[in-house]
Amino acid sequence: MPLYHLPNELILLIAENLKSNGDLNSLIQTNTHFCKLLDPLLYLRDTASDPPQAILWAAEGGNDNTARKSLEAGLDLGCCFYWGKTLLCSAAEGGYDKVLKLLLAYDKSVDPDEENSDGETPLVCAAKWGHGLVVKELLSTGRVDVNFICWGYTPLCSAAWNGHEAVVNLLLDTDGINLDYASPDGQTAIYLATESGHESIVKLLIAAGADLDSKGHTRLSPLLGAARYGHESIVRILLATGRVNPNTTNSEGESPLSLAREHCHEAITKALELELDLALTRG
Repeated sequence: MPLYHLPNELILLIAENLKSNGDLNSLIQTNTHFCKLLDPLLYLRDTASDPPQAILWAAEGGNDNTARKSLEAGLDLGCCFYWGKTLLCSAAEGGYDKVLKLLLAYDKSVDPDEENSDGETPLVCAAKWGHGLVVKELLSTGRVDVNFICWGYTPLCSAAWNGHEAVVNLLLDTDGINLDYASPDGQTAIYLATESGHESIVKLLIAAGADLDSKGHTRLSPLLGAARYGHESIVRILLATGRVNPNTTNSEGESPLSLAREHCHEAITKALELELDLALTRG
């Protein structure tokens, strides 16, 4: 008699005596009847593992169906910490907003701002990789530090540096955002955006009122960053604001013009020379 013709009670008894979850999963894969009958048992056994694996796969791979089954089996999220990474950070880093939403809804005691062993929060992970839906979900909890500092940068700094415009927009719309936070070496969100050449983000930050002056002991300014790295359109945008000093210098005594000349950015050199001439004319 084929195994699948046995009464369900006997099939369950056989399954319960399989030593490993891998063996049980192999049995489940043989036909749809076994899958429907034994799948709940597999997830129940997995929740008792140390640590549970199904929820980790779900968080790292974005499988919300697997996450749901694991949670329905009575998983204790408090025991789920994997090689220094939390489930929320794993889901946030991968951009899996549905899994993250399930985790947050399942246990209200789950801290949406919990750090992993690298000092990253879920918001930091999501902002760094540009996952707007995850950022939106985390911000909606009202329980995350929007200005959390990790490795010297806030989520806004990371998003601006990496060119994630949608995330920058979300963060700018958040109450309490520190628009002008500067890293220990003076890098602000707008400096990082200018250095990286993200014109649309520079415009967003200017419109939001970002400080365009130099910061920190290095005296870095957005104009210096744009001039050094050859971002002509950004140099022109900054000059057009009327809020930048074309004669500003960093801690090494370098000016936007000297940096443009040093790096052979001819168009920027001409634009800065013209601006300096106009400044002399204006007195």
